[in-house]
Amino acid sequence: MLKGVLPIKDLLTSINCIPVDCDNLAKCKCNPNTCGEPMAHFEIPQILFDYGTNQAIQYIGSVDRQHPFSFSTKAIDKLSTVKKYRKRGKNKPWVYIDVTPNENGNLDCFIFNAPPLIKQVSITAIFKDPR
Repeated sequence: MLKGVLPIKDLLTSINCIPVDCDNLAKCKCNPNTCGEPMAHFEIPQILFDYGTNQAIQYIGSVDRQHPFSFSTKAIDKLSTVKKYRKRGKNKPWVYIDVTPNENGNLDCFIFNAPPLIKQVSITAIFKDPR
């Protein structure tokens, strides 16, 4: 991989029709009335970030691949503030990927500014386990 013998395009895998549900961003299991509001959420298998975030994830977006979402793995506090005050695209959906595996061994992804009709998403990335 370090020598560039494995081309990135050969390692990419697509997963279509990932169901979107609602989950709390704080991931607390206490009282749902005090934890904050749930938001659009989906889980993906662990990603191989050795190539870098922008090359490891080729696409996240709608199932028909017409509307790509921007994505990031950085801290939510800074990103939500920066994206909130942009002149263009501040209402466009974007995905926060939590790189810490959850109890299922998957990565949690939260969609900000998600349209209410979104039920499924697609992703093309380099996964740690290609199965």
